[in-house]
Amino acid sequence: MGHVAMLVTNACAPDPRVLRQARWLVKAGHQVTVHAFDRTEEHPEKEEHDGVHIVRHRLGQHTFGASFATLRGLRHFRRRALEACRATTPDVVICHDADTLPLARALKRQGAATVFDMHDLRHTWARIGAPNRLDRRLASKWLEQRTRQGLPHADLIVTTSGAAKAGGAPGLQQEIEAWGYTAMVLENRPDSNTARPAMADDTWRVACLGRVRDVATADLLIRALTSMPEAERPVLRWAGDGVAADEARKRLQASGLQLEIEGAYVAHDLDRLHDGVDVALAI
Repeated sequence: MGHVAMLVTNACAPDPRVLRQARWLVKAGHQVTVHAFDRTEEHPEKEEHDGVHIVRHRLGQHTFGASFATLRGLRHFRRRALEACRATTPDVVICHDADTLPLARALKRQGAATVFDMHDLRHTWARIGAPNRLDRRLASKWLEQRTRQGLPHADLIVTTSGAAKAGGAPGLQQEIEAWGYTAMVLENRPDSNTARPAMADDTWRVACLGRVRDVATADLLIRALTSMPEAERPVLRWAGDGVAADEARKRLQASGLQLEIEGAYVAHDLDRLHDGVDVALAI
């Protein structure tokens, strides 16, 4: 069958959406290699999961965000990923997120079909923490323009959400349509018959699960829960990794709240993490 290369600018350790798609393709008989950017250089350089080959490129320590150092690191990763694709000549290249989309044009020239999977609005993340700062607004606008310039070079555009009904709340599919292109929705939902109902217990519990990109959610929860009478406060279950995970954890631990804290988790942990939860806040 075909040879598929996937490009992603995190370490894929794990990236549930990327690996779910990769497993589908392997199950269909294709050979799949994920080229990932290990910015912290703390994961195995080569790994295999359910027949999916993961190659993690180490290019020095790099942060997430929109700083000039981060953008330089992304450029170096794209150069390395392009070299890898030229050496292996995949039939299809899937560019996960807009950070890898600039490679689509060069990959099409070498004969590969290109897919752009837009997980989120990358350019909006540049404004997190200081949305009104001039440099952040300029960085956001530049990133949006880069994304729009790359769209014509994708043979297929896939994204994570769309309007549930005509005229309903827009999803990322409608954002792409507003830019003049069409996109197919591929949601981040569990595989059929893999989830079970959460099991209740006698503890009053609030949960917040997800990628921690800033501390605003932690601060909001601290303010909300500490405003309640102490005897009526729930236990807070907090789980997830991300660029702000350590700082968020420090603030939560200093808050005086009753906590159940975990770090990174994978899809099969979700049933357990939802057990005993009365109110869930999704990041």
